[in-house]
Amino acid sequence: MFARSKSADGFTLIELLMVIVIASILGVGVVQFIVHSMQGVLDTAGRQQMAVTGALLAERITREMREALPNSVRVFSMNGATDNCVEWIPIIGAANYIDEVGSGAVTDWQVMVPEANESVSGYVAVYPIMVEALYPNGVNQAITPAVITFPAGALATVDLSGQTFPADSPNRRYFVVTEPESLCFISGYLYRYSSYGFDLNVGSSQTSGVRQTVAGGIGSGLFDFLPSSLVRNAVLSMQISMVSSTEESVSINQQVQVRNVP
Repeated sequence: MFARSKSADGFTLIELLMVIVIASILGVGVVQFIVHSMQGVLDTAGRQQMAVTGALLAERITREMREALPNSVRVFSMNGATDNCVEWIPIIGAANYIDEVGSGAVTDWQVMVPEANESVSGYVAVYPIMVEALYPNGVNQAITPAVITFPAGALATVDLSGQTFPADSPNRRYFVVTEPESLCFISGYLYRYSSYGFDLNVGSSQTSGVRQTVAGGIGSGLFDFLPSSLVRNAVLSMQISMVSSTEESVSINQQVQVRNVP
C-alpha cells in the first residue's frame, strides 16, 4: 500500500490566501460592472426626464402663443439676462360685431356674443395691427381701457362708454382678452407673471403682479421673435436648456407660428 501524504489532507495557507485574493479581485470587478451599469441606466433615465420636461415646457409655451392676441407678442430682457422673457395678451373669446366702430366714439354696440350659453367678461380688442395700439390701452386704442361683460345669448348690446377704435376690422371681428401675461427664465426657473396691467414699457411692471413657478431645473432660456410680413405669420423661437444635478444638459429648440390675422 502507498503512504498518504500530508499535503493531500487540505489546502495550504498560501493557497487559501491566493483564492481569497483572486475572489476579491473578481468580486470588485463584478461590483464595479454592476455599479457602472446601474449608473448608466440612471443617467439615461435622467436625460430622458430632462428631455421630456423640456419638451413639455416648449409645448406649453406653444399652446400659450397660439392663443395670443395678434401683434401682442413681445420679447424682452429681465434680471440681467438677455431676451429671457416673452409677453402676450391671452384671448378668452372672439366673435363678430354688427355696428361699425371706426367712424367715431362707440357707446351702445351690437355684437354677436362669444359664448352663447354663458356670459364673458374681458377687455375688447378690435383690429390690433400695432403693438403701440395695445400697450397701454386707452382712448383711440385697439383695446378698451375697462373690462366689458357680454351677457349670455346669441346677440347683445354692450356699453363701451364712448370708446374710439383706430379702425374697423375688415371682417368685423373682435376679441375678448385678459391682461397681459409673461413667461421668464430666471435663475434656473421658469416663472409666470400675471395681473400687472398694460404697460407700453415692456418689462417694467411684471414684478408688481403675481408670480408663479412653472418649472425648475433650467440652465438657460432664450426667446427670439420674428415679426410677421405680407407672406407669413410671426414666428417665436425658443431655446431651452435643461440641467440635471450631475451637470448634464439637454437642449430643446422649437419655433411657434403666431397667428397674425386681426
